[in-house]
This record gives sequence, structure tokens and C-alpha cells, in this order.
Amino acid sequence: MPAARVAATPLISVILNTYNRAALLPRAVESVLAQTHDDFELVVADDGSTDRTPGVVAQFRDRRVRYVRQDNAGLPAARNVGVARSSGRYVAFLDDDDEVLPGWLEAFAGMIAASGCGVACCGAEVVHGDAAATEVREPYDLGAPFDHCVGLFHSGSFAVRRDVFDAVGGYATALPCHHQTELALRLVPWCGDHGLRVASVPQPLLRIHRTQETARRRSDPERFLAGTLYILEHHADRLGRSEVALASYLASAGVSSARLGRYPDARRYLLRAVRAHPTLTTGYGLLAISMLPSLADQVWKRTAFRQERPWSRSPT
Repeated sequence: MPAARVAATPLISVILNTYNRAALLPRAVESVLAQTHDDFELVVADDGSTDRTPGVVAQFRDRRVRYVRQDNAGLPAARNVGVARSSGRYVAFLDDDDEVLPGWLEAFAGMIAASGCGVACCGAEVVHGDAAATEVREPYDLGAPFDHCVGLFHSGSFAVRRDVFDAVGGYATALPCHHQTELALRLVPWCGDHGLRVASVPQPLLRIHRTQETARRRSDPERFLAGTLYILEHHADRLGRSEVALASYLASAGVSSARLGRYPDARRYLLRAVRAHPTLTTGYGLLAISMLPSLADQVWKRTAFRQERPWSRSPT
């Protein structure tokens, strides 16, 4: 088999972040190497793994694969380091427990070929555990906070022009979750201000694997609260363009606070949510539960509670 071609400046750099997932990593790497579009490089950005990750990456004797490592500093920092060590004109991201379908980069390349494309998005399918059934997510109107662009911002569902990524400052390293949402809140307006489009195709070309481990991590109330408050603090003006979006983030902060037993904070955030969007009855129910700690304990602390923003679809 002839050696894979490596362009001096590839069209797309794929940044595959990983941390102690040596057993899962090959699936993600192989899915990228199986792309029908070959003008890319794959940068595996290791956030200080202590398992056999370096050896797993070394087994892939493909010139397009590069390995970079940092001391453990968190997922956003690893992605930023991966971008800094890459050379593509566009960058795309992939989590180590997910995979992409063969036409993924070809779809991005097709959108990128059109002039004025700052961000390219595709659809995704979500596989829950070992179940064969999937949930399909297509790019959709993200609402007023995102200038009503049609997109989808999961890790793996978008590629962004490298100079745009650099201009907005990359991923926020202080953020424990909601990384894609927060990045999109900066990418979309920057593109709009500079005459660039967000393009999308509906095909689900990213496969997201949801496991019990990822469910626990995503529902951790401490992390979820910190991420939600960061977005409320840094993007209040954008969220304020939509009553539903602002109320949803405030309600999420309230529910997370309640799950942590911080009921005065929970009531404060939920009251703000109701004031932001007084015609939605859901907020009144959440506020009422927060007034009764014994009931709230049963609803939010002693039972499995799916952490989400209750009134709006999230970009991530």
C-alpha cells in the first residue's frame, strides 16, 4: 500500500483530545484515517495520560498522525495545544470516545470550498450505551444568542477556520463543561462581524457514544453549575437576546445549586429565571420545589436527575 500523502499545509487539522482512554482511542483514530478525503493531519493531543496511550498512538504508522502531550491541564487546554501544534487551514475536533463516518471530512471540505465559510457543521448520531438505537441530531436554528445561524456545536460536528479560532482566543481553559457552547458564543458573532458564514449539512457524520461514565461526568452538579455560571457571567448580553435562553441557563444554575443542597442560591437563580420568562410555567414548579428542602432532596439529590437546561435546546 502506498504511503499516505501529507500536504505541507493540510486543508484540515483534526485535533483528537485524549486522557487515559487507551482502550477506546484506536476506534477514534481509525475512523479519522478511514476518511474519503485525505488532505488532513491528525493531531492526538494527550492531556497527561498515565496509561499506555503513547504506545497506542505509536502503533499507527501513518505519516498523517502526530502525537503531542502536555501535563494534565484539562480538556480545553489540550485542544488549544493541539491547535497550536497543527498546521491546517481549518481545524476540527474529536473526543477520544467518539468516532466519525467516512464522509465526515469530505463534507467539511465541500462547505469550505465555498467562499466566505468560517465554520462548517454536520449532523450527529448519539449511541446510548450498547444499544443499537440512535438519536439523530441535525443542525438547527440556534436562536437569537447565535444570530439564528443553523449549526450544531458538538466536538466533532464542526470545523472552523484556523484564523477565526485564533482570533476568538480558542477554548476557554477555565471552563469545566459547556466548552462547545461557550466557543460558539464567540465564533458565531465574530464570523457575522467579519462577513463569514456558518454552513451546515444535515447528514449525521459524527457518532457520539454515551456511556454511564460520560453520563455521570455530564451530570456532575458542581461542574455543571460552574460552567453555567461562567456562561451567564461572560455572555449575559448574548443570552439576553432570548427570554427562553436566559431563563434556561438561570434555571440550570438553580437546579444545580439545589442538587448541591444550596437552596438559597437555588431559589435566587430560579426566581431570576421566572422573571426572565414569566409565561413559562415550568419555572414556577422548580421554584416551588426549591422552597421545600425535604421534597427537593427527593427530587434532586436522592434520585437520578438528568441535568439539562429545561426550556431550550442547547448547541452542545
